[in-house]
Amino acid sequence: MYDHFAMLGAVGLGGLTLLYAHLFWRTRQPWVAWCGAAFGLHALRFALHPWTLPIQGVVNPLAVYILAPAMVLMSVGVATYAHWSRQATLRLVALSVGLAVGVMGYTFWHGLSVKCSALWFSAFSLLYAVIALTEPAPANAVDRWLVCLAFVLFPVLVALSWWQHIDPVLLRYLAAFPTLMSGMTLLVVGLVRSQVGLQRALDGQTAARQALHELNANLEAKVLDRTTELQQLVDGLTAFSRHVSHDLRGPLTGMAGAAKVCLGALDAGDPDRSEEHTSELQSRLHLVCRL
Repeated sequence: MYDHFAMLGAVGLGGLTLLYAHLFWRTRQPWVAWCGAAFGLHALRFALHPWTLPIQGVVNPLAVYILAPAMVLMSVGVATYAHWSRQATLRLVALSVGLAVGVMGYTFWHGLSVKCSALWFSAFSLLYAVIALTEPAPANAVDRWLVCLAFVLFPVLVALSWWQHIDPVLLRYLAAFPTLMSGMTLLVVGLVRSQVGLQRALDGQTAARQALHELNANLEAKVLDRTTELQQLVDGLTAFSRHVSHDLRGPLTGMAGAAKVCLGALDAGDPDRSEEHTSELQSRLHLVCRL
């Protein structure tokens, strides 16, 4: 019976790992890679079921050596998913590595009981739940609580197993269910959040494009109005110049004729006639000044 549980766990977690790998290939989101690697190690633990069985109530060291890195990878993945700062993530990694190395060393030197391993796994699960709840970046409260509850499933299962006196060895196989649930919840919520973020970005681009379109329309209207005003001004200046040219043509022509006659009279030695035309020239000059 346990072999069937192990096979189901290996297949389920292996499929989940493939989903994370495909999502990372499409999105290149770092948290997907970290969490996918962690679930891959969980699938490996179930796949190596015959070689990771407990020995006389003590956890097989190979199982601990597989799960300890998975816990560290999951810590990094959840912290990255929750948009923790680099400094906070590094502190979390240091804490996770310290716990993992401590458990691996204790297992190697003294051996780790099945119940203690369940407590160790529960502690990490609660740590992930706390990370999900303390996400510093703006996030939907429902998303936070869904991820948190998914990670709390394993500690609840451990408490129920002790209360109902379930065989601790069976708990090893039942752990596949909360692990799958937490992985699927994290994956679905992450996809929904990515979709919401993309939709917001698309809405922002649409609004910016609409604003640019309105700005271009207003600019074209202003340019057209300004062009119309300038054209009217040019037409007015053209009409004015034509009017002035017409008004000046007569007096100037008369002035040119009077000046010519004056020059002819002076050349002929006729000052009276020259003075007469000089008076006419002066009157035409006054006419031009009045224009």
